[in-house]
Amino acid sequence: MPATRFEDYKDKYEHIKLERDADGILLVTLHTDGSDVHFGLPV
Repeated sequence: MPATRFEDYKDKYEHIKLERDADGILLVTLHTDGSDVHFGLPV
């Protein structure tokens, strides 16, 4: 089974920003439309 490449899933989630730093560590940022994350918003 081939490994999943970062480029294949890094933009998959609307409110999660995924990045890799220079050492390859995965950085995860939760956000609401690019700003601060908001929990419990009406749908």
